[in-house]
Amino acid sequence: MLSSARLFCISMFLAVTGCAATGTDAAYLSTQSNSLGSDYAVKFANEQIQLSKTHEPGSISLTEHYLLSAQALLNAHLTDQAAHFLNLSQGFEPTPSQNIKSWRSLLQAQLYWQQHQCSKAEKTLQGLSIKSLGPTTTTMYYELLHDLHQCQGQITKSIQAKLSAVDNQTLKNNPDQIRALWELFQSIDKLPDAKLKKASTLTPWYSLLSIARRSDDISAELQSWRMRWQNHPAELLAQGSIAPNVPHKIAVLLPDSGAYADSAEHVKDGILAAFYAHPNRANLQLSFYDTQSDVVKKYHQAVIDGADVVIGPLVKQDLVSLAKSKPKDLPTPIIGLNTSEKISFHPNMYQFSLSPEDELYYLAKQMVSDSYHKLGVLYPDNDYGRRLADSFNKFWQQQGGEISSVAYDSDNDQSVYVRQLLDIDASQARSKLVRQLTLRKIHSVPRRRQDIDAIVLISDESSARQIRPLLDFYYAENLPVYATSSVYSGIPDAKRDRDLNDIRFCDIPWLLSQNHPKRPFYNEYLAIYETANAQQIRLFAMGLDAFSLALNVSRLEQFPSLGYPGATGVLRVTENNRILRQPSWAHFKNGLPIMINKS
Repeated sequence: MLSSARLFCISMFLAVTGCAATGTDAAYLSTQSNSLGSDYAVKFANEQIQLSKTHEPGSISLTEHYLLSAQALLNAHLTDQAAHFLNLSQGFEPTPSQNIKSWRSLLQAQLYWQQHQCSKAEKTLQGLSIKSLGPTTTTMYYELLHDLHQCQGQITKSIQAKLSAVDNQTLKNNPDQIRALWELFQSIDKLPDAKLKKASTLTPWYSLLSIARRSDDISAELQSWRMRWQNHPAELLAQGSIAPNVPHKIAVLLPDSGAYADSAEHVKDGILAAFYAHPNRANLQLSFYDTQSDVVKKYHQAVIDGADVVIGPLVKQDLVSLAKSKPKDLPTPIIGLNTSEKISFHPNMYQFSLSPEDELYYLAKQMVSDSYHKLGVLYPDNDYGRRLADSFNKFWQQQGGEISSVAYDSDNDQSVYVRQLLDIDASQARSKLVRQLTLRKIHSVPRRRQDIDAIVLISDESSARQIRPLLDFYYAENLPVYATSSVYSGIPDAKRDRDLNDIRFCDIPWLLSQNHPKRPFYNEYLAIYETANAQQIRLFAMGLDAFSLALNVSRLEQFPSLGYPGATGVLRVTENNRILRQPSWAHFKNGLPIMINKS
């Protein structure tokens, strides 16, 4: 009886060479190959070595044994071992078949990708013969091409590669893939011109994206889109009723005094700016209620006054107090301006905030997409820093990744913590020991640790300006650095931020995109608040979105996957009524934030 490794070997060989594998065992084992753990991958590779030594007539070649081993090891992100087997696979056949050469090239490109050598991976794929690939490896080819284009910010090419990897019917049967693809479309900053949209196979997607980016009632447009593009995979995103419930009386619960009054003032300014700019303002009524005392009483007063929807409260404890009420006691929908773990779900309460945990969630997703696995994390040694580090660690471990973390004190010399993360002191200690043992003056250059792929920096702008240059100084200039919006002040300053060059960070699109429909508010706000800080700027944007959410919460409920184009991100309602923000991405170049995924 054949071993499981032998069966897997045969099924994978049939797939990559384009032959038809039949039977449930082959299908099952082929599926398992995509989720091999490290231990199993090494065991499988070792079995391939044994099988190659007992080569049977009519079985697969020694080269193919090595390529199967390399593929299994790459699936487990064991790049060093995979590289070893790829090297072994060369030279056994004087004239290998075209499909073997293409298979090897594909695996070599995948290795380069996992080693973050994007240009080499792209060049290797360009020299590959796609026609010689079988169905499985053709899909692998387009998936890898998708990853490469996305990493380089070529979002349209990335989408085209993704769609080439799967047919429409398969895509229709996979809602998660459709939603992931839609997130890519929503990261496009500027839609192509009308001629390109009409001539492109992406036309249905572009058309839906254009509708989704409108801030007014989109019911009629969605109905027309569904009639025109029946049975299209993106139809999943447009499913829902088309009977919007537009509120007319909006109540706002904010504190007029106390510790949160300043934050509330900037949120209020954003709400008022959106209200006065609304084309249907004459039919809307906006009322404000001071929540400095008894927020529950203020909510009920707003309901008595005829409010159709309530924005606020801002203070977390006030939100928790309201959430303790029974559903029947909260008849009017609430757009809460904070979140709390104490509130799991309330049917008429939505939690909307500028939570950094939202950004960390998307940061983790992006780093998985960019093929990083082992990370170094620097975070402030305080309650806030530990909370965020714990959150990111949870996100990353859910993806199967590994983390080495170091907490830093922002009041101390940051080089101490950078050296600790990069293990520089251990390298210098080894050099010192060699000199002691040999009694010779040996010149040595310290080396940083080699077992991390990238660095996550949880930091404010001030600490980031100190830490980023230190990473370069201590030999980590080639390690990518990712961060959240806290590293950016919200106001371009090339002179002060030149030390942040190459940091890749996520932030609200209102600050990054010149094409955002609410961008004019940004210029108006800075004209009024010339000395505004990062938090105040983002709170104003939150106010803009709070007003939009009040008018469009029924839209988000009806079309939860479609999203709403907010100033703070693409907004979606989750199953527990949390408003999740999908941020935009940028990197610092010459001290200025440059948006990634523009087109």
